[in-house]
Amino acid sequence: MALIIEKSVLSRGLRLKLALTTIITSASTNILWIYLILYAKSIGASEVETSAITSASSLLLMTSPFWGHLSDKYGYDRVASLGQLLVLLSSLMVLLSPNIKVLMLSRAVTGLGLAMFIPSMLSLMSSSRSRRSLHVSIYSASQSTGWAIGLVVGGFVAKEYSLIHSFYLSFVLASIAVLTFRFTIKRALSPAQRRQSLGTLHFPWSKSFVMLSIASFFRDGSIIGAYSFLPVFLRELGASEDQVGLILAVNTIPQILLMLLVGKLSEFINEEAIFLAGITGTSIVVFSYSIANSVIDVIPIQLLLALSFSSFYVSSRSIAGKLAPKNIGAALGTLTLCRNAGGTLMPLLAGIVWNLYGARVAFRFLSLICVIGLLVAILFVTFMRSHALSNRFDYNQEVMNS
Repeated sequence: MALIIEKSVLSRGLRLKLALTTIITSASTNILWIYLILYAKSIGASEVETSAITSASSLLLMTSPFWGHLSDKYGYDRVASLGQLLVLLSSLMVLLSPNIKVLMLSRAVTGLGLAMFIPSMLSLMSSSRSRRSLHVSIYSASQSTGWAIGLVVGGFVAKEYSLIHSFYLSFVLASIAVLTFRFTIKRALSPAQRRQSLGTLHFPWSKSFVMLSIASFFRDGSIIGAYSFLPVFLRELGASEDQVGLILAVNTIPQILLMLLVGKLSEFINEEAIFLAGITGTSIVVFSYSIANSVIDVIPIQLLLALSFSSFYVSSRSIAGKLAPKNIGAALGTLTLCRNAGGTLMPLLAGIVWNLYGARVAFRFLSLICVIGLLVAILFVTFMRSHALSNRFDYNQEVMNS
């Protein structure tokens, strides 16, 4: 039986506590996500091995629909808790045996943990159908806050002490997140509330959802591919380890407010338009990396990424929830699968292009990948609007005939 949280159960106080859990978990995972790449390069990893570390996590994140399905069936809190424990284990693995093979394995465990945590926690925080865009934006803003904290604090610890010490910080944060979530759920929800059924479960394979997923595959794959070697590219431009964290945080910190703003605007502006704007902005961002000649040049690019990512993430997750209202976990898990299917393939392809032709050509290659996603997104929006017009016409015909 599944955990279903109605509006009356998911109070403002509980939502804030879940947001705090998301912040701490995201901070822990982002330290591993970013600084593991720099650490791998520091111990002699090749360009392809560095990209493979990113792909290792993305490969396991592709299991998200399965865990989303299980969270719909057995409870969002149970699956999210298991995901947190795996994140804790991944940080411990790096500390116990920091070599390239263990880094890849640790990154894979992180990916599996996030495959459980992301769709489950997002479903938990946005399971009430009213104002879903705003609730998605609260989760997204919490995630971005954690990312920013991980980047800035992790970068400071890496510079003042060492990269290994930043992994100790990740372990401590992961431990706090596990305890915070268990304490919150235990006090907030009764056993009876956890055993309410969500209904018949199936994966949301409608034509419109498939097009949404394909667009996500290309868009997310392009930016994950870019981020698989962006920290190294920034180092080549002259950035120090803590400056890498600060520059990446230029994207992450504005997302905190932009996520909430987009969630609020989605109540008044067509979500499909916001969705298209998010993918268009991403393609511009990835191409712009290729023409950056200094660290300063990257800052406005990161600000545009903040806006485009906020627009894409909130709108796509809200649209997915509307397309599959009875299977939120499975729907959001499927989008996570597509994100990380792209995140598995594109870093590998980008790593090959990077090795052969350099980072700038690799960024341009990835920008073309994002344009493919934009074309699919345009087809998706066109199909959704024509389908809506067809339904409206059928309804008017029924009214006239009656």
